[in-house]
Amino acid sequence: MKFLAKMKEKQKQRKIGGILCGLLCAGVVLVVPSAWADNYFGDDGKTHMLTGANVSLDSGNYDAVYGGYNNTKVSPPEVFKNNVTITGTVATNIVCGAYSFYGNVRENTVTISGNTLGNVVCGGGTGAADAIKNHVIIKVNSEVNGIVYGGKGVTSSKENDVMISDSTINKTVYGGEADGNTEKNHVTIDANSTVKESVFGGYSFKGDSKNNEVTINGGSVVTANVAGSVAFKGNSEGNTVRIIKSSAGKRRHK
Repeated sequence: MKFLAKMKEKQKQRKIGGILCGLLCAGVVLVVPSAWADNYFGDDGKTHMLTGANVSLDSGNYDAVYGGYNNTKVSPPEVFKNNVTITGTVATNIVCGAYSFYGNVRENTVTISGNTLGNVVCGGGTGAADAIKNHVIIKVNSEVNGIVYGGKGVTSSKENDVMISDSTINKTVYGGEADGNTEKNHVTIDANSTVKESVFGGYSFKGDSKNNEVTINGGSVVTANVAGSVAFKGNSEGNTVRIIKSSAGKRRHK
């Protein structure tokens, strides 16, 4: 029995490590909000919900907060239509509207209002499939010390969006990122916001990146690159960048 318990604990740690490895990238350093905080899952903080979670937190210390979450090969393993709202004094490294190890994440939403957060904000993330129509809203003098993803997929990332207003992001913002194709993802940076690294509508490592959009509105500052899309090995077509009375880095790509 002791042997089985140890094996289960090792498997659990590998899964947690997989999530952190998948989400924490580009040189972000893990900063734990307290000694080693717990994760928060679903409506009650403990339940792995596939759909319908409505998480609203205004205080507490957590390593990660997930609206929807799935780490099993159920059929279908899709995690969809979950919501997370973070306000007040909540401290956490990761906020994710939904995460699935094996299936799609679809139509999940994260809203950050008046808060300072850790390393990753993600509308929907998956370890194996598609991220579709996930949303991130960051507003009211919020600050994110790390990366923001509308959707983080593997096979594809489509129709995800990020909207930032009156806030500061200290790392890069991605509308949609995937190993495969990225399509129709949107990032909007509204007035009085600052992004201290880059902004990408779509970001594909192996696939095509098409019809993604970035809009930088008046009074906002982006320190580094602004790109409608990046496709390392595939085609990049039909992507758009709009910069309206704002400041962006030296290189602007469509």
